[in-house]
Amino acid sequence: MLVVQLSAIVSAENNRQATPMTAETILSRMAEALGGIEKLRQVENIYMRGKVEVAGLSGTVEDWQTSSGRHKQIVDLGDVYKQTTIFDGTRGWVMDRNDQISDLAGVSLEKEILSTYLGSFSYLVSGRLAGNVTAAGEDPAKKYYLLRIKPQGGVATTYFVDKTTFLPFSMETLSKDGTTTTYFEDWRAVNDVKMPFRFRQVEPNASNNALVQQQSIQFNTSIAATNFTRPAPATADFRFTNGQRSSRMPIDRLGNAIFVQARINNSPPLWFVLDTGASATFIDARRARSLGLKSVGNVAASGTGGSVQVKFARGVNFTLPGVKLIDQSVATIPFRKEISGMKPNFGGILGYDFISRFVLEIDYLNKRLTLHDAKSYEYEGPGKHVPITIEGTPFVSADVKVSGHEPVAGRFEIDSGYDGAMTLYQPFVNAHPFLAPPAAGNQSTRQGLGQSSTATKARVERFDFGGFSFLDVVSDFSVGEGGSGGDHDVSGLIGNEILSRFKVIFDYSRQEMILEPNAHLTDPFGANVSGLVLELQTKPRRVVKVTDVKEESAAQGAGIQTGDQLIAIDNESTSSLSLEQIEKLLQEQEREFLLTVKRGARVLKIKLKTNKRI
Repeated sequence: MLVVQLSAIVSAENNRQATPMTAETILSRMAEALGGIEKLRQVENIYMRGKVEVAGLSGTVEDWQTSSGRHKQIVDLGDVYKQTTIFDGTRGWVMDRNDQISDLAGVSLEKEILSTYLGSFSYLVSGRLAGNVTAAGEDPAKKYYLLRIKPQGGVATTYFVDKTTFLPFSMETLSKDGTTTTYFEDWRAVNDVKMPFRFRQVEPNASNNALVQQQSIQFNTSIAATNFTRPAPATADFRFTNGQRSSRMPIDRLGNAIFVQARINNSPPLWFVLDTGASATFIDARRARSLGLKSVGNVAASGTGGSVQVKFARGVNFTLPGVKLIDQSVATIPFRKEISGMKPNFGGILGYDFISRFVLEIDYLNKRLTLHDAKSYEYEGPGKHVPITIEGTPFVSADVKVSGHEPVAGRFEIDSGYDGAMTLYQPFVNAHPFLAPPAAGNQSTRQGLGQSSTATKARVERFDFGGFSFLDVVSDFSVGEGGSGGDHDVSGLIGNEILSRFKVIFDYSRQEMILEPNAHLTDPFGANVSGLVLELQTKPRRVVKVTDVKEESAAQGAGIQTGDQLIAIDNESTSSLSLEQIEKLLQEQEREFLLTVKRGARVLKIKLKTNKRI
């Protein structure tokens, strides 16, 4: 009889252990471990102050969190980097390292909502911020219970809850770059509630790992409501030196990219790519050193082709015709020679830090850039107003249609640093397999901030955005999920091959762009079937120069080299042709050309047969 009773007890215990823990049970045990649900409910706000080390920089961090979902954080890493993030429970703002204010949007807003949801104990205390918590089993080693936490409107995360203490051990959050793991350490009691005093954040790129050691955590302090309102606008960090409220200047177009000249402090004029797809302004690291700029830090930033190491420099002035940007904190990166060699006296990229200061008017047809004062700007032309969202870079909604299928809606980044028409990112294509290009599609290579990236070129039947439709569009289909091409939150890019069919006005302050069609709106979409990137140089004499030869292209196979001068095409001198005419000519498919090129002191005759139509 005793044996039977013992067997029944063992059987019951095994059944209990085999029954998965519910989310409700895990949350209840977690609340108890932290100090009890009533103690947590009494926490109406939290103030934390500590030290932070990240990306080779160190400084301080202050954090205010309320139970109603309001949040403020100030990260101060010295002169080169300071950022304030504010969330009022619905909307959010960021004051960047140059004291400029922008709205939180997209992924940045979703991450902030997650931070607020967790910081307010909303996943434990009912009646606070809305969200959903589900049990997700255990880790492979059976040491932690897993909870999938998804706040309403926020990004999801997975909590690892220690099966012995029922305290959170870590959390894992997915992003376009990989998995970020945050470890909760150094648990101490604050007013009988346990709080982690150390946060150790491990990023996909170890250069961005962060360590926060709290020095003080206080509950229910006096916090003014103004802490959670939009900051007052900062003093303008630019001025128009021409006495006007706008300034017009020439641009140069090379390989469908836009270049503009600017001076850094007292430097000679330098060439910068005007790039709406860059979330910051970048100076070439070699150029920064030659100008005596001191760069500090070591941040890994994601870009086309992968990541690149970023440092920061302070005290930078940019001078352009009629306008000056004053005392900037800018990023410096070691540009690859394939990019920095595109122009003599290459300076870098003018990105968000520059573009956001103005209403930017790009007249592709007449090769002019006009910078307007956003406060006084009023548009009175016939163009179409297209809503955009700004997340360091501009985004727009668009539809992609391929033959035999209904259009697919996507979220596209507007990238004036991209010379193609459009790109479809791999995750977007994976989600809609019928968009996939033919297996025998043309391969292409694009130079990026990281490494070069590979894409398959193919055509899509129709691409719609902003009230305009584009037919038979040549698209790049990203290969692999490295760098920005693996972003699950972005469908792809819209580049200059589409934008150049308009006069484009970017107005970040009003979150819109305005499109005025020009004479090229309905031009058929050609493609670089030669592999040549050409530049027209006029000093000291007129020369058509080969600035790049695409990998695995017809030009590379023919033996043409970067630096060659194109003298004639089929014995017709290039001096009688515009650069646009030459580029259009070389878009003809499967045609054989006889090119006359000058390489050093030698003049060579080279046969080039372009590739077939994409």
